[in-house]
Amino acid sequence: MKHFELISADPSLKFPQESPHFELHGISPAARIRSNTVVFAKNKKYIGKIAESILSDESINHVCLIIDEKDYVWLSQSALIHQLNSRQGAVATVKDVQIAMAKISKPFYDMENLNLNDLVDGRQMATTDVHPTAWIAQGVFLGQNVKIAEGVFIHPGVTILSNCVIEKGTTIYPNVTLYRGVKIGRDCRIHAGSVIGADGFGYQFHAGQHIKIWHLGSVKIGDNVEIGANTTIDRGTFSDTEVHDGCIIDNQVQIAHNCIVGKGVVLCGKVGLAGSVEIGDFTVAGGLAAFAPEVKVGKACQIAGMAGVTTSWPDKSIVAGHPARELREWLKSVATLRKLTLAPTKES
Repeated sequence: MKHFELISADPSLKFPQESPHFELHGISPAARIRSNTVVFAKNKKYIGKIAESILSDESINHVCLIIDEKDYVWLSQSALIHQLNSRQGAVATVKDVQIAMAKISKPFYDMENLNLNDLVDGRQMATTDVHPTAWIAQGVFLGQNVKIAEGVFIHPGVTILSNCVIEKGTTIYPNVTLYRGVKIGRDCRIHAGSVIGADGFGYQFHAGQHIKIWHLGSVKIGDNVEIGANTTIDRGTFSDTEVHDGCIIDNQVQIAHNCIVGKGVVLCGKVGLAGSVEIGDFTVAGGLAAFAPEVKVGKACQIAGMAGVTTSWPDKSIVAGHPARELREWLKSVATLRKLTLAPTKES
């Protein structure tokens, strides 16, 4: 791995301390920090959480923490700076962390994808690993380093890009597209037209243009998952989007970047999950329910159809309405509104 000059990615970067030389292999999300990576902290709260994560694991070293320049004075006067220095890390300041995130993600994305070939079928290049019992129809494209286990059925028109893995007994129906690095578990069924692993909807507006955040994560699908037709599941920004075992996902569902969908979750038609939503095990969401970014819904919840979930909810919640609130409260408000609209006026 060649040494990556971080300063070249964003001219606004400054290094307020003398920084050690070490290789940077990627970008870590704040919740899952790895050694030799860049981590972005958009405010003091995030800086504290990231520092705790780094210091709680002795194996984490060589992390470059990127923060807003206005937060550096606070950090430099905090004991955290000395503790972080003990891990042979670096701190870089920027004028805008979100813009830096967009700019710095591009060279890492290019580095990860530099040597991959999705223009020539991997079977022609002898780079695929396809089990002899797998059934692959005509008109299927397999990218570089694709692995397909025993008993997999792949129907016509499917495109599977580089580094994808499909486990035993899974069936993929016509015209499904798997982007690079997607992992599908055992005994799954993915219906026609679904797209798994496309880039998440991540942009930052700067100097009159929308700057793309390049997504380095992918998508992991567990075992025994059924995904309906024309559903889209976006890849994570710096970590994977996850759909866990036993989920049932209906047609035309949208699952955005960084979402974590727990075991046995049911998402009915046209449900929409914004970025970084977490859905607890065995929760059910009715059709057209929508979830705002970073909302966390607990286990065994019931979300009514067309609900607008704008805040987090604990386990076993039953909610409805827009914005979503407890079912009884919502029913009372509907009844009250109906009485008001039906009440006779003075003129009548």
